[in-house]
Amino acid sequence: MATPSPKLECRSVWKLFGSGAAEALQHGGGTLDDAALESQQLIGAVRDVNL
Repeated sequence: MATPSPKLECRSVWKLFGSGAAEALQHGGGTLDDAALESQQLIGAVRDVNL
């Protein structure tokens, strides 16, 4: 029996809290390290998660 394909697939999911979170992700190329988050006063609630 073949493995069914997923109905929903999410890759590289991020959720940041703080002023300028969207801009930080755009300029960071979708990845931010601890130093980048701290320097921009952002909190990474979900960081690069795949579901």
